[in-house]
Parts: sequence; structure tokens; C-alpha cells
Amino acid sequence: METLMATLANVKHGYENPIVESAVRQTFQSAGLLTDKAFEALPPTLDSQCREIYLGELARRAGSAKVFTNTHPVRIHDAARIAAVFPGVRFIFVKRNLDDNLLRIFMREYAVGNSYSYDLEATREHINWYHQMIDTLTEKLPQISHVIHYEDIIADPAAALRLGADLCGLEVKDGSLPKLGDDRNCSRPYRALIAAALGSNG
Repeated sequence: METLMATLANVKHGYENPIVESAVRQTFQSAGLLTDKAFEALPPTLDSQCREIYLGELARRAGSAKVFTNTHPVRIHDAARIAAVFPGVRFIFVKRNLDDNLLRIFMREYAVGNSYSYDLEATREHINWYHQMIDTLTEKLPQISHVIHYEDIIADPAAALRLGADLCGLEVKDGSLPKLGDDRNCSRPYRALIAAALGSNG
């Protein structure tokens, strides 16, 4: 989805950007408190200061771009506070077939964190929790959020791009779109094994 959005004018890739952690950390430091990067640990009385620091970081990172994308998955934990504190925030939540998502997470070796990823049952629980968070946030923040499925992005990237552009108030111009690849149904050869493994854990 980020690859599609980056084809629009005035959009800059942020990838999994630490801009929020940086703003929160700097706010703790400037307030003379023990440094932390967790937004939920920041006293609400410092929200306005954090906002100013964030906007400065955003200007530095985004330059002249109108939209700066950030795909950092951990931001799901504080998305509601981000929306309340930082102006102009929009959320595009991407869901994916559970088995496909489960397999790709299980097959990846992470440098740090994500301990759940090495256990199928724990990974399934995490994905289900993530989907519940997505549903709750889109219910609470309907004006600034939208859900799209990975399968729909691949099936009709032009429609996915229009959805993202409309949410962000951007114009879509005619032109070719980048090739996204197609990882749909990657779990098909392994679904019996996944089901057996999850069954043995249950």
C-alpha cells in the first residue's frame, strides 16, 4: 500500500519510521524526566510539547511532501493517542488472510523482539489481537481511518490507490502503477500442517 501511495505527487516514503519514538524520547529528555520511547508512558501534560517536537521532526523528514507515510506496526498500540495529539493523521489498516500472514511471520527471522513469531499459536493470537485493534480503531476513528485487505490491493491496485488518495485528500492521475508481486495463498501447500500444529497446541 505504501508503494502505491508513493506514486502520488507530494507523498514521501517513511517506511517503518521511528519519528514517533524520537518525538516521545526528546519530550522526556526536554522535560528532565527519565528517557523512554513509549508514548503511553508520557504524561498527558506534555502532549503539546511532544506535538511541537513531532512537527519539527516531520518537517525535517518529509521536506516539501504533503504526506509522509509510516508503516511501523508497533504504532497500533498508541494509534488513538497519536490521532489525538498529532494533527492530520490518517490510518490505512491492512488485513491479510490469517494463514498466509501466519506463515510469513513464522518464516521470518527477526533481529530483535517479536518473540511470538516462533510459535504458531502465539502468532495466531497476535494476529487476531491486531485485527481486533484495527476493528476498534476504525470504529472509534471512522473519519480518518480505513481498512483494506492485502488480497484486494493485489487484485485491484488502482482501486486501492484511489482509496488511499481519497483518505489523504490527494489527486490520482493516470499512469502506470508499480508491480507489487503476488503473495496470495502462499500458505496453501502448508495449511494442513498449520492446522495440525495448531490443533496439537489446542
